[in-house]
Amino acid sequence: MNESELNLRLFDTLLKAAAAENFQRELDALPSEQELNREYAPSEQLEKGIRSLIKESDRRNRRKKLSQLAKRAAVIVAIIIPISIGSLLSVEASRNAIFNSVLEWKAEHVDIHFQETTSGASGEESPAVEQPEVWEPQYLPEGFFVAEEKDVGPVHKITYENGKGASVTFTQTPLDKAGKMSIDSEHTTYHEITIKGEKAVLFEAKRAEDRSYVLWQSKKTSLVLSSVISKDELIQIAESVEQQK
Repeated sequence: MNESELNLRLFDTLLKAAAAENFQRELDALPSEQELNREYAPSEQLEKGIRSLIKESDRRNRRKKLSQLAKRAAVIVAIIIPISIGSLLSVEASRNAIFNSVLEWKAEHVDIHFQETTSGASGEESPAVEQPEVWEPQYLPEGFFVAEEKDVGPVHKITYENGKGASVTFTQTPLDKAGKMSIDSEHTTYHEITIKGEKAVLFEAKRAEDRSYVLWQSKKTSLVLSSVISKDELIQIAESVEQQK
């Protein structure tokens, strides 16, 4: 370090020390807290005003806290109520409510357990061996055609397409073989509807790219239609379904 740099450092150090000493002298020259209170004591009216402002501020803070607590409670209720409804619509609560099936609501899906209907008031049992029912829609939206028809075990499945990327799937399963199926309840809205005057359910898609489902059953067969087409078209197809002789 040369002499010039040393002088600059020394000057900076002395300047900082002088500024600190001057600041301290100014602080020491200020009157004490007691002197300030004696000389600048607020009037009684000003003190009342200050106290009133402090109380109002406290009340606002309390109201704000209560409002926050109320919002939290509302959120908790909003969470608890759907869970409670889901519990109420469990196996026992929903039994026989919709076309003699059981709807078991889970977090993001619904399990549907199909049940065979009784044979009637006479109580006669069905024959041991019967030909499975075969159903087909008599109406399809314009442009749709049968793209595939196949049996997978007891399940008879028909797929209709329109050549533009849209498809309709019609699945029919004997009730004694139906077991259960799961429907996405997170991206659909549940509705109770009727098909030809009988109870049915519609799971309507919330988004255009998701599939909607219509489910109903005859005495012996569970019937399910699913597609991305509009719910009205899907219901119209379901209304047109007839048993083939």
